[in-house]
Amino acid sequence: MRAMKTKKFNRTICVLVSLLIGVLVLVPETAGGAWLLLVGSLMVASLLMAWFNSTLSAHVVHLLVYLHVLKGPDDYIESAMQVDDYDSFATWIIVTTKGNLLSTLLTCSVCLSFHLAFWVSLFFVLFVGAPVTWLVVGTLSMPIVANIGLNILKKI
Repeated sequence: MRAMKTKKFNRTICVLVSLLIGVLVLVPETAGGAWLLLVGSLMVASLLMAWFNSTLSAHVVHLLVYLHVLKGPDDYIESAMQVDDYDSFATWIIVTTKGNLLSTLLTCSVCLSFHLAFWVSLFFVLFVGAPVTWLVVGTLSMPIVANIGLNILKKI
């Protein structure tokens, strides 16, 4: 059992090192690329931690109801207002959307991390001056670094 965990850990480290080397090679400013990867991964990990480990999802649902973005029958609105943590949010969204793509995106940490990494990478390109290639590099490298960091934090 321990050997299997060690192999999995070694594979993870190999993938991580490969991605870091890819970032350092593809981004012209090597130090800037590593810095963007670190900061971007921390941003994605923070957003994931806030979404999955707090009541942020419940507050978003309540805000959307308050702003009349979520519309529907009274029982639908009443069920939305009963969402009070992430677990009840996940149940509510899967039931109300019948398990469509949106519910998968909002309840899967890997799926959500790729989308968040894209938006963080776009922010870096538009406002920080990262090269356009960073959209691809950041979107494909930040999720693994963010999820590894998030899993390490969960174990602490």
